[in-house]
Amino acid sequence: SQVLAFCTLLSSLSMFCYAFASAPGWVLASRMLAGLGAANVAIAYSIASRTSTDTDRSQVMGTLGAASIVGLSIGSA
Repeated sequence: SQVLAFCTLLSSLSMFCYAFASAPGWVLASRMLAGLGAANVAIAYSIASRTSTDTDRSQVMGTLGAASIVGLSIGSA
């Protein structure tokens, strides 16, 4: 989906800005971009729910949940 790609791009840009922020204004700008791009997880869940069948939806949602947790665990290290 184009919306998912756009939100992921915003999230990536916010991380880039945050990494090289040299002033409080840049940190604030990066956090604002992160807030706008934060919808990517909800959109991914929506797409997965819409495209999966009733029988495999719980497995798909579980896999997405596990990927989110692993990403948060590794990303914050």
